[in-house]
Amino acid sequence: MKTCILIRHAATAGNAEKRYIGRRTDEDTLDIEKARVCRVAEDIQNIITDPFVISGPLKRCLSTAYTLLPSYDVRIEEGLSEIDFGSFEGKTYDELKDLKDYRDWISGELLAPPGGESKDEFIKRSVNAFFDSLRSAADAKELLIVCCGGNIMAIMSHLTGKDYYDFQAGNLEGYTLRFEYDEGIHDLSYDRFVGGNNT
Repeated sequence: MKTCILIRHAATAGNAEKRYIGRRTDEDTLDIEKARVCRVAEDIQNIITDPFVISGPLKRCLSTAYTLLPSYDVRIEEGLSEIDFGSFEGKTYDELKDLKDYRDWISGELLAPPGGESKDEFIKRSVNAFFDSLRSAADAKELLIVCCGGNIMAIMSHLTGKDYYDFQAGNLEGYTLRFEYDEGIHDLSYDRFVGGNNT
């Protein structure tokens, strides 16, 4: 049985400003988040004690991974970067709400933002990266995967057959998965992971 924590990176300035921060924006986490990251690290160690650590390639993921477990090697998985928001990247809802392309995208009439990635393309990329991660850690019983919120939604919706938007996770939140792995996932169970909220 494997135990895997899928966790979203700590907050960035763009997250705090509610901007579409995707694959094109490589910003680091906020300094103010470091104390919370340390509390989350304690919560992680209560679940997994010696994990194989995997991170998406963006600064916000790597910074979170290295702060959570500073003495561990981190394997970078390129496919675990956020969706490409195309021309909507870095903008807020208020900045986009009057654009027809944006309204068509959020209504589902437009499959991808102009110059960006469709949800189906993104889910496929994220799921492939997740299984690549499992193959890299084939001998490990415990995994910690630090990635973007969209990656978590993509992976969890694929594994469970539930809706993509059922799995939205805040910064430093995610899911603890338990499963048998043999080139496929069997006997999956999962719980929400919400760490670092203790004062």
